[in-house]
Amino acid sequence: MKIEEERNSLLLDFEVLKHLDSIKQSRVQADLKQNVKSGPKSENLETILIELHAYLRDRPAGNGAHPQSTDSINTFVNEIKRFELEKAEVLQLINITPQSLPVLYNVIEECDQRFSNEEMEELLRLVEGLGFEPQPQQENTNDEDQ
Repeated sequence: MKIEEERNSLLLDFEVLKHLDSIKQSRVQADLKQNVKSGPKSENLETILIELHAYLRDRPAGNGAHPQSTDSINTFVNEIKRFELEKAEVLQLINITPQSLPVLYNVIEECDQRFSNEEMEELLRLVEGLGFEPQPQQENTNDEDQ
């Protein structure tokens, strides 16, 4: 396999979800214009689009109760500039929305060496303060007691 073009930029889940929504909307409008279904569609492509859209709807980007918006993301990015994070780390903070220190350690490289405990707690408060809903926690359902 040959790489034809290097990755130009990183995308937020929010941006990918918006793009999928615009693709879906343009397909609906094209179908309405033609008053028929638009030509043959690749089943594999449709499956990928449906599954990706469903996945992103379960992530913070697609959360109906606390949806991410361009304004909230811009505000968040401006508030965390003082931490001098890498672009990829900011992207991960927005996509993952860590709610605990162990998750934050996984998102930010050498987190414990770069930041004090107070700064790490402040980062978590900033993520929480923007209304990004925490991801559902998987409950441990081991039935070892039985």
